[in-house]
Amino acid sequence: MPKRGQRLKVEKGGKKAKYCRMRLADPAEFDPKSFRTKKIKKGVKLVVGCPKGKFKGGVCKVGTRPQSMLKKKTAKGTCPVFHPPKGQTRVK
Repeated sequence: MPKRGQRLKVEKGGKKAKYCRMRLADPAEFDPKSFRTKKIKKGVKLVVGCPKGKFKGGVCKVGTRPQSMLKKKTAKGTCPVFHPPKGQTRVK
């Protein structure tokens, strides 16, 4: 997870991408087979994963952690405003 006051990067993706991504943690910190996408509400998804070394037999031994948040692009193809967690700032 980002540290308090750390700037968060918003990735717009390519022209055909349907979602914008705000990375909350480096994907290298997670087991590559553990990533899951959870629908939070309409147009918003959360990508979660299990920390490296804690994913065995298809089960996370310590619980999943958020890796990134996805928001659906607007009709114009632009990224909506992300509201980062309190104490953190958004990067354009």
